[in-house]
Amino acid sequence: SHTFSVKGRYLSGYEEAVPDSVSFTINAVTGPALRIAPLYKEAAYGDLFSVDIMAEDLTNVAGVEILVLFDASTLSFQGADAGEFFTRAQGQIIEISKLRGANLVQVNIATYDGDYPSASGSGIIATIFFNSLKSGQSTLKLQQNSSLRDKDNNALDINSLVNGVVVVK
Repeated sequence: SHTFSVKGRYLSGYEEAVPDSVSFTINAVTGPALRIAPLYKEAAYGDLFSVDIMAEDLTNVAGVEILVLFDASTLSFQGADAGEFFTRAQGQIIEISKLRGANLVQVNIATYDGDYPSASGSGIIATIFFNSLKSGQSTLKLQQNSSLRDKDNNALDINSLVNGVVVVK
């Protein structure tokens, strides 16, 4: 949510006492969606850096399997940590992150045994750590076969997947 305010000032130096304003909301990603944040990341050669996998307007999610494709000649996967999104579920959280192929990260996070075994809203699902191997660019591409599940293991819809870009300098 944003508010834009403006007030006039005349050549005489008189300034309006009360500015005019307009309030508005920007929601570039319509959920339910997954996105990489930030959308654009710069890293120096040899740096360890991280990006987040963000949930956007998810409802009653008990588990995720998220697949992220990257350029293995530019980046090296170092690991992943669960974000705060599933802590809302008030259950036990299990997390498994692994390199499924030379250039494909698989992140599985689920919750179980809680009074509310699912989470809703927006937030960080996971943080992925990479090391930059050489100068260049890599798209971090969320794969179409990524999935969201409810507490009964039913598939939930994903309206959009928003990829990110890493530029190594």
